[in-house]
Amino acid sequence: MKTVFLRKVVCSCVLSLSFCAFAVSAMADGGDEDKLISPNTASVEMLASLPGMNRELAMAVVGYRETLGDLQSVDELLEVPGFTEEILNGIRPYISVDPLKTDCNC
Repeated sequence: MKTVFLRKVVCSCVLSLSFCAFAVSAMADGGDEDKLISPNTASVEMLASLPGMNRELAMAVVGYRETLGDLQSVDELLEVPGFTEEILNGIRPYISVDPLKTDCNC
């Protein structure tokens, strides 16, 4: 009886770990398109969590959009003081200004 129970527990753990590994792999590949972050609506915290970003740069992005309005292209982020091509290339898989591809409540 204990052997059957242990097998079920081990199988459950293996299945759970397999699912977690699959989910992490999907996120590393850029994730689903419907989960992209919009720099036009994202909070400072959300922007700061992107690779290569920090709180100061995220605040600059929010300040830029509050002053000049919504970005028309993700390339427009290069106009934000302190933003570089390297940072943009690092976050490009995770962002979009297209409201149909982002996780915003527009």
